[in-house]
Amino acid sequence: YMGILARQDATPGKIFLTTPDAAGGQLFFTTPDISAQHIQILTDNSSTEQTLNKVFDLCVVCGDKASGRHYGAVTCEGCKGFFKRSIRKNLVYSCRGTRDCVINKHHRNRCQYCRLQ
Repeated sequence: YMGILARQDATPGKIFLTTPDAAGGQLFFTTPDISAQHIQILTDNSSTEQTLNKVFDLCVVCGDKASGRHYGAVTCEGCKGFFKRSIRKNLVYSCRGTRDCVINKHHRNRCQYCRLQ
């Protein structure tokens, strides 16, 4: 069983999922739709939080596994290359939809306009 806390800390965009266990385990994550950067497993030990698992960086554009910080944002290799080509060639894209297309690792190539936003 996993519950969603209806609160946010000082950092906008964080969603907390918690498991009701005796150890006070807490799964914290943000989603790509709201500026995702990290997935962490944290625990509350008195007043300090200890990281139980390594941090997995996610691409802020599509949510795929990020390879690092490129051009000021944490991105995957695919989005890094796409952004680089778009800027270097001064490419201008248009959206065939309503400029709010879903961009994820499975559909990131469907709308170049929305991906670049």
